[in-house]
Amino acid sequence: MNVVLPLQLLTVPDAFVTIAVIGAVLLIGRFLLNLAIKVVIIVAVIAGMLWLLGASSFVSLAAPMLPLFG
Repeated sequence: MNVVLPLQLLTVPDAFVTIAVIGAVLLIGRFLLNLAIKVVIIVAVIAGMLWLLGASSFVSLAAPMLPLFG
């Protein structure tokens, strides 16, 4: 008599769940990578504009707000 263990019933659906989880992680990772690239580009553009306008560092921008530097 064939006895099917409960764990044997989960093997095929578990493979599908594993593939679905890996796919979801890859999609989320791709979205976060695109977001990170956009954030890096925006920060680089802002830093470049500040450099062109004469701000030598971000500490000099924070000096009026923080009494530690003033």
